[in-house]
Amino acid sequence: MSRRNFLNGFMGLIVAGSLLAGASAGAWAEQRVLRLGHPEAPTHPHQVAAETFAELVEKGTNGALKIEIYGQNQIGGQKEIVQGLRTGSIDCGIVSAGFLASNFPRTQLLDLPFLFSNPAVAARLLDGEVGAALNSDLEAQGIKGLGWGWGGYRNMETVSTPVSKPEDLAGLRIRIQDSPLFAAMFKAVNAIPTPVAWAETYTALQQGLVDGLEVPLVSINANKMYEVTKYVSLTQHSYNAQPVLMSLQVFESLTPEQQKVVLEAGQQAAVAMRNAVADREDKTRADLKAAGMEFVDVDLPAFQAVMAPVYEQFRPIVGSDLLDLSIAAAKAN
Repeated sequence: MSRRNFLNGFMGLIVAGSLLAGASAGAWAEQRVLRLGHPEAPTHPHQVAAETFAELVEKGTNGALKIEIYGQNQIGGQKEIVQGLRTGSIDCGIVSAGFLASNFPRTQLLDLPFLFSNPAVAARLLDGEVGAALNSDLEAQGIKGLGWGWGGYRNMETVSTPVSKPEDLAGLRIRIQDSPLFAAMFKAVNAIPTPVAWAETYTALQQGLVDGLEVPLVSINANKMYEVTKYVSLTQHSYNAQPVLMSLQVFESLTPEQQKVVLEAGQQAAVAMRNAVADREDKTRADLKAAGMEFVDVDLPAFQAVMAPVYEQFRPIVGSDLLDLSIAAAKAN
């Protein structure tokens, strides 16, 4: 090979390498990273939903969109996540529906006491007419609803007082979400509803600032609340919807193809969360018993009777149309 041919070939390789490097850098520069915040520990079904969403979005957009997951309130508590979604400062989030109450009052329907004893009925309504109506409310104030997950039924957990009937809650300080509906529920049983941020709840129980809380078993287990509580009462008083959300500003900035991927991924993430909760139910109970928690038999009809007036109190807020539709669907099953 002549010296000239060798140099020409060598320069050709350099140029080709530069073009490939430039193409790779350009593709990488075009990738958009979106942050997803949620309040729970890495072992919670929230993380299952978040990872499902991230995987499907990245795959469906051929890597153009990447979801970074921030659990355990790393980018803000649930109130901050909701506000950030509305303003566009947070891209995606998973929260308890109760934290939507102040901005989206009709979402309180989903936490009404003992409304959905069958999770399949709730899922069907949320994937249909009820979910569509609530998504419309969200969108009107800057949030895109992608899917309605489930965190497991909310139950009573207490530090030192076993609760089997409503009277046992009288005078107890119960940690609740900062929601008018939860406050009304626990005032109905003469407890002292005490709003505490989730990130501060373990310490509040440990220091005796509250006497108990009401969250799903998976949250007790994932966040080691069994270390600071003793009794579990399976009241299953609220369905506990957990929506997968995106800032509307962010959603509208995506291409139509990306929007389609995101919507489908959000729904599948919600289903993954529901399935994870259901699949872990028996093991979670066994784990909590092994950790030393005691399960207390509950007089459910007594709880249902004393909390029944909450329905009419909140009918004007959640709307008779959605309430009657939900009640009819629940009774039919």
